[in-house]
Amino acid sequence: MVLVAGLAVPAPSAFAHGNQFICARLTIGDDGVIALELTADHGDNPNIADAAQARQVLRDALRIQVGDSVLPLEHLAPLTFSERDSYRDDAPVPPSADPGPHRLVNATWQARLPDQRVVFLAQERTPFDVVMWQAGQQPSAGASRWLLLIAGDRSPEFRLRPAAVTTPLWLTILITTLVAAVLVVRLVRLRHKPAVVSDDARSPATP
Repeated sequence: MVLVAGLAVPAPSAFAHGNQFICARLTIGDDGVIALELTADHGDNPNIADAAQARQVLRDALRIQVGDSVLPLEHLAPLTFSERDSYRDDAPVPPSADPGPHRLVNATWQARLPDQRVVFLAQERTPFDVVMWQAGQQPSAGASRWLLLIAGDRSPEFRLRPAAVTTPLWLTILITTLVAAVLVVRLVRLRHKPAVVSDDARSPATP
């Protein structure tokens, strides 16, 4: 089953070979880190001529909404491209079901958006549907693991984690330096402090 516009419907037959879809593997980490791995198969898809066109398709596949702003992914972080010949094990087309070889182009993207709510949007006019899933997450009973975004669709809202409170490095260095300086000053004062002579020591001894 796959979730389309909030409804669970049978998974498309193209899942058997995966070439009609852009795969979007979503990872939500700590400190507001969010990452996407987009994959296109230009070897079997008649709408993608070669690896160069596949890279452009991946650039345009999704936009991201952060607050009220809708932006291309590359406005927040660069896409890094690579090529491979097999899908990930957790993809809609795992290697065990379709061993390939494939001609895949991958685009990886990662941004840090602590405590933000984000939504992914498919292009308004596109022949490329996007199958999205969240890595490491198991769906609840009766829910679909896969989310199919067709032209103009929006993903559910994802709430990112707040940033951990840490002391900046410069402040740590400053505090350490000040503490060391105070200790040095105290040590110097102790070494130069005159000895205190008691009254008994000052009085001459009586026979």
